Amino acid sequence: MAQIKKGPALIANGLGVIIAIVGLVVTVMCSTMSTDYALGSLGLYVAEIVAAAVLALVAAWAGSEKGIVSLVASAVSVFLLVNVAVSVIGSRILLASGLFTWNSANQVGWGVFNTTIAATALLLVAALVIVVAAFLPEGKKKAA
Repeated sequence: MAQIKKGPALIANGLGVIIAIVGLVVTVMCSTMSTDYALGSLGLYVAEIVAAAVLALVAAWAGSEKGIVSLVASAVSVFLLVNVAVSVIGSRILLASGLFTWNSANQVGWGVFNTTIAATALLLVAALVIVVAAFLPEGKKKAA
């Protein structure tokens, strides 16, 4: 059985995992900055981001040796990250509407909103990097 020297796909998946972990930290920050603006489903969001990171690592480990495993792991990882990003930004719709209309002096609200935007952006970038990693070459085969 020929072994595969890991290449750009492994690096990209690793980068996606690192960005997802940073997104996890920022998501927790946006929920814990103020008790008034805490995310109701923070535990679920944390679990989904951790599962997405683990699946991205599974996709990197499986690589082209187990094509369908890598594909499914990458797809589910991307789905989980995008789902959390959309859910987090969706939970801040009322906050955003208040900030942009009648409560523009709410500094705590602006801090929470800006941190939420950063968390959403990080999670979406992590998903994009994992998608790119799925299309990168695994590396070169080396003799056993």
